[in-house]
Order: sequence, then structure tokens, then C-alpha cells
Amino acid sequence: MDTYPEAVFRRVLGADFDRLPPSLRHAHDNKTVRLTGQADVRTYLGAFGAAICWMVGLPRQGAGVPTCVVFTPGAGGTVHWHRDFDGREYTSNFSAGIGRNAGRLIEKMGVITVIFALERQGDLLYFEIIGGRLFGIPLPKMLSPRCVAYESEQDGAFMFDITIGLPMFGRLIAYKGAIR
Repeated sequence: MDTYPEAVFRRVLGADFDRLPPSLRHAHDNKTVRLTGQADVRTYLGAFGAAICWMVGLPRQGAGVPTCVVFTPGAGGTVHWHRDFDGREYTSNFSAGIGRNAGRLIEKMGVITVIFALERQGDLLYFEIIGGRLFGIPLPKMLSPRCVAYESEQDGAFMFDITIGLPMFGRLIAYKGAIR
């Protein structure tokens, strides 16, 4: 198992990283980790929403969808997430923000960059979008995607609960599940 110094989530959360539940620390502690399980996925906005999910690689609607997430440390202190929801795959890279984004988590997925505030709330890890870029151009807050995302632990499993919305359209997708 490869390990690298300065885990992204540890850099962003500081001392709160060590207060996270064990399954979250394990997944985010800068080593290659593969977790599998199931997710329940609900899509919205009809054919329009399904098309957007398909273009980005977000999961299809379904209950008990086989799920695999691989966390892999990368160059320059980044971490790569590869998500597979029953063959529907998408990837992104996370890094710790610098400059005016110091203390923030930066996610890059193709031409989209999302800036998150990370906060430990008890045993939950809460992600809040505070900014976004498309092709490197800052998006006004009114055009940035919306996201409510939590990670937690239940019976030793890494739990996730994510809802993504689009301005002017509303909720696009919600998915939650458990992986080990």
C-alpha cells in the first residue's frame, strides 16, 4: 500500500481530521484504498437530468446499485477518486486550496472546478460548495451547482449522502450508500 505525506483532507481539516470516525480517516489518509458496497440513487428533471448525469458520468437511478470508490494519492499532494456505480464511472481530483482558497478543498472534474468548505460536525464530515469554475472562469454564485454532501460512519462502514442541484433547474441527483 503506497502512502504519501500530507494527506489532502488532513491538510484542510487540521486537528479535526483525527476526530473523524475511523472509516473516514482510513479513506482519506493518503493511501490507496478501494471500498465497495451499494448505493441508492434518485435522479430528477426527467430526460434532461438523465442526459446531464450521463454526460458527466453520474450514476443511473436505482436501488442497491453496486458501488466501488478508489481513493489514490497523486502527485503534488492530490488525491484521485474513481467512482463506479454499476458501470457508470466518473473521476475527479482533490487538492488543498492555496492563496485565497487556503483551508478549502478543491475538486477538479474535467472542465469543472468546485471549491468546498469542509467541516466536521460531530461524527459527520460536511461538504459545502462555496465557489465554482467552468473552463477556469469563476461562476457567479447564482450559477454555481448546489451540493449538500455528508460522510459518516455506521457499523464500521463509510456512509455517504450527496445531493446535487443546478441553479434555475433544482435537484439533479441524490445518492447515498455504504461502502467498506
